[in-house]
Amino acid sequence: SDHLSITETEVENGTVLQIVCGAPNIEAGQKVVVAKPGAMMPDGMMIWPGTLRGVASYGMICSGRELHLPNAPEKKGILVLPEDAVVGVVFPK
Repeated sequence: SDHLSITETEVENGTVLQIVCGAPNIEAGQKVVVAKPGAMMPDGMMIWPGTLRGVASYGMICSGRELHLPNAPEKKGILVLPEDAVVGVVFPK
């Protein structure tokens, strides 16, 4: 990615993770789906802490395609949830 954002993302009970994200549609204040370290994605990929371009990252902010959602947009970008989505609830509910 030509542009990476370093996010501070609340995942549950006030826990905040630093996550590096390359999505073009990432913005402050969004509610998003996060795969925390130890999570297995639908394609079998495991999420582990790592570094991207020298910056520590502790999870992944997910797109609809990465979650294998039906009718996921082909356009690159994260899945942005509605404002009333509850932080810390397992997705999909």
